[in-house]
Amino acid sequence: MKEFAQNIKIDGKPFPTIESLQPIFNLDQEGKFGTNILVFGVYVMMVVAILLALGFLVWGGISWITSEGDKTKLQAARNTVTLAVIGLIITLLAFSIVTLVGYFFDLELFG
Repeated sequence: MKEFAQNIKIDGKPFPTIESLQPIFNLDQEGKFGTNILVFGVYVMMVVAILLALGFLVWGGISWITSEGDKTKLQAARNTVTLAVIGLIITLLAFSIVTLVGYFFDLELFG
């Protein structure tokens, strides 16, 4: 049976046998399939976090402008702006840390 399988060709390549199969984590040519998925997921989460922080910053700014001097509305808008800036800073720090870790592990992150 093994000799029969060795004689079968698919697109000019020999039929794979158990010995020729590679581990599941080497699904692509360079063996970075899982790393590519992880990097893409982190990249998407970073972009979403930055967009959310910027959206809350704009929303807080508009709320601040439209507060019409009302103390409670003004304080709520100020809190929104403050928390949006803190979220943006944390997101940018996380981006920097992930890039630094990727540098130490020789991963091609973000470009």
